[in-house]
Amino acid sequence: MKTFKFKDRLRKEIMVSSLITISLASLVIFGGLIVYYYYSINREISEESERITNQYISITKYLDENLEMYSETIFARYVDGKLTDRDLYEEYYHFLSRKERNIRIRLLLLDKNKNLLFDSEKKEDIRLIYFLHTIIENNSLEKGVIRRTFFTPQREHTLLSLKEIKQDSHTIGYAAFLMNGNDFLQNSSGNGTQYIIYDNYNNVFSSSSLQFLKGTLEKISSEVTKRNFKDEEGNYYSKQSILESNMNLIVYKKLESLNILWRFSFFIIAILVFFLLLFSRYSSKKIAHNNSQYVEFISNEMKKVINNKNYRFKVESNDEFQFLSENINQMLDELEELNQNNLSLIKENVISERKMLEAQFNPHFLYNTLETIRVASYYDTELANKLILNLNTILRYSISKLNEVATIKTDMIYIENYLEICKERFERFAYEIIVDEQTEEFLIPKLLILPIVENSMKYGFRERKDLQLLIKVVRDEESVIIKVIDNGGGIDDSTLVKVNSNAFKKNGNHHGLYNAKRRLLLMYPNSYFVVESAGKHTTVMMKIRECEKSV
Repeated sequence: MKTFKFKDRLRKEIMVSSLITISLASLVIFGGLIVYYYYSINREISEESERITNQYISITKYLDENLEMYSETIFARYVDGKLTDRDLYEEYYHFLSRKERNIRIRLLLLDKNKNLLFDSEKKEDIRLIYFLHTIIENNSLEKGVIRRTFFTPQREHTLLSLKEIKQDSHTIGYAAFLMNGNDFLQNSSGNGTQYIIYDNYNNVFSSSSLQFLKGTLEKISSEVTKRNFKDEEGNYYSKQSILESNMNLIVYKKLESLNILWRFSFFIIAILVFFLLLFSRYSSKKIAHNNSQYVEFISNEMKKVINNKNYRFKVESNDEFQFLSENINQMLDELEELNQNNLSLIKENVISERKMLEAQFNPHFLYNTLETIRVASYYDTELANKLILNLNTILRYSISKLNEVATIKTDMIYIENYLEICKERFERFAYEIIVDEQTEEFLIPKLLILPIVENSMKYGFRERKDLQLLIKVVRDEESVIIKVIDNGGGIDDSTLVKVNSNAFKKNGNHHGLYNAKRRLLLMYPNSYFVVESAGKHTTVMMKIRECEKSV
């Protein structure tokens, strides 16, 4: 049943991953087609924009050069009355014959009072003359050629190039070339791009189509100046550039093939999805079947390892499962070796720490006892001799290495001897020992309680001379409880928190409590050691479960 669920889940996971892969692949394909499509359009528009820009620069440069040249020679002599109309026409036709392309260029000459002197097409065009007057009056012609667009009464878009005619630094007239916009670009790119050349006031000079020219003056529509725009016929993509200070170029193309691209992309993606789904379904079944067998096999091998820690995997599949099994076997070998090393190290550390903690109380015990004997020797030599014999007995017991543990009954005998010594030293000191008979044979670390008793007396006699001490050992249903109670003034809250903390360490104070706690936890790791203080009384309680004894 578990294997079936694994197969079903694996098939689902493979199907989901396949669908995600297909979706991502579809997005990449479609995105790639879209990017390529727009890249192609942008490239076509950029190439056309560059072609038109080069053509515009070439033509305007030709016009400017000839305006400059003729204004200093032929035009100046004509305005000055030194040439006839026939002479001027001859030069004008010679100028037209030198053009690279067949472009109609209309020549107009005005005197310094802006009166028309010559018109190559001899048209009565009052609007054009007025337009020239306006340009001359509102612009400084000293900067060179002035370029403007003009929409003629014959509804022709033209480009006007105007320049001063000077003689001896004095303005004697004005010359203008008027070029028809229909002659500007006579051959198309063939890629479907369209263009519009217009000035900063949306007046058009030349365009490949009248589609986006609006109004009676056929100005460019403001919508066309956007990067992407649309009208009733569809969507368009455009690129805008500046030809010169007052002239702009827009090249645009209709996105006519976008719907075809959508349909083509959908068709390709649908075929891809169909075959990938078939392949993923077949692959998922095969992979799920093979993997489920190996997973079930590995699961059975793991059960064997649990039952026998020396058992190792045996897989010969020449694939990733064999590699996995070999790595698991290697890991099990390393874990077994580490486990053995750790067990040996733990045993050595426990023994070492026990010996160190047992030895730490001896200097304090010896110092306090000898001090008592020193005092007794002054006033009662027999008492001093008795204390020396008691001390000798206690020292033999404390430094004996035959046994690291002792019964509570044995340990209490030597603690009582110690308290008798203390009682001789302090007249008002009193103690009581209550031991439940059921606990007398219970094993504890040797002299476990003595450091706690020493700690109580050390700090208790600082507060009062009539110190009273109670040692009580009882048994409940599961544990042995040892309590050491004194009336030596209690312990402040901050010290209680520190002593009862799991991070309690020996730091110069209360080392007796630290030694007792560490020795108890080493022998009984899950025992309970707590210090309580209520009023003037302090209680050290140890709760020990015999079944939880350490190694």
